[in-house]
Amino acid sequence: MIGTRHILGLAIDDCGVVATELCIRSGRAEIRATGEFSWEKEFTAENTKELGGQLRRFLRAGGFSSSRVAVGLAAKWVLAKEIEMPPAAP
Repeated sequence: MIGTRHILGLAIDDCGVVATELCIRSGRAEIRATGEFSWEKEFTAENTKELGGQLRRFLRAGGFSSSRVAVGLAAKWVLAKEIEMPPAAP
């Protein structure tokens, strides 16, 4: 692949966010920035906007600049529902 890509990885859990930004150039990955942001209060549906603003300021202050992101969530936050589907035609 020609060119350079920047990708931000965010791992989110109850305690906060671990962020790492990679620069991928000529198939080789290089870490550009890394940091850990701890929530100042418990993460709830009511305070997501406030905590999102804090995270945004943290990322800007840390020099994170990628517009592409991969987000990982704590497994206990993931919900699954089984749905039975009829077989599909070949």
